[in-house]
Amino acid sequence: MFESIAFTLVTACSTTFGGLLALRMANRASSLLAITAGVLLGVVFLDILPEAYMNTFNIGLSVYFLMLALLGGYVAFSAVESFVHVHALEHPESALPGEHSLGVLSASGLVMHSFTDGLGIGIGFEVSHALGIAIAIAVIGHDLVDGFNTVTLMEVHGNPRSRTILLLLLDAIAPVAGAVTSYVWSPSLTVSTLFIGFFAGMLLRISCGATLQTPRRQNGLMFERELLLSLGIGFVFFTVALV
Repeated sequence: MFESIAFTLVTACSTTFGGLLALRMANRASSLLAITAGVLLGVVFLDILPEAYMNTFNIGLSVYFLMLALLGGYVAFSAVESFVHVHALEHPESALPGEHSLGVLSASGLVMHSFTDGLGIGIGFEVSHALGIAIAIAVIGHDLVDGFNTVTLMEVHGNPRSRTILLLLLDAIAPVAGAVTSYVWSPSLTVSTLFIGFFAGMLLRISCGATLQTPRRQNGLMFERELLLSLGIGFVFFTVALV
């Protein structure tokens, strides 16, 4: 329990740093997105899915259910993303009376997502030590972007800086609450495996979104996006080898 909570405390720092990055270094966001996308791709395909796949044999679960859980996570996050991002950014040029609330609602969706991240870390550690670490690495990486997005959504809709920081702090502590919840709710290995598959689908969707948001060519360097993606994947490859 304490190990998963310790990792979620690191994710809280990652989220906070991402928010500060949005306030001070927004011009480098594209490079951050590309590396994060690579980390997520590496974790999903090099660690989470292989581990979950082996679990299906141990518990006699059809791999098709795992794949359905994966697709379910992808589609579910895509739907949430459409609600939170598309509608929230539909009219960014105006700050109408109801615009502040829209920003808070959008950022709150990211807070709920961060809670799910912490839940995934806790359940991952219950399945296996290596899987818990792999999920934690992925969450630490993309929570940097979550913090960035939380601040951006609040600022775009004209919220005061104090309210923006409050939502950023809520987003930062949400994974810790999720990890604690995972020890109150103790699912079976079958449920845990399916949840890990669902969570992998969410991470895959986040990675695809981050990749699409990254320009193909930055600072005059051809294939910079692909190089940064490879850097993130390589980081996970060597991390998994060490674990």
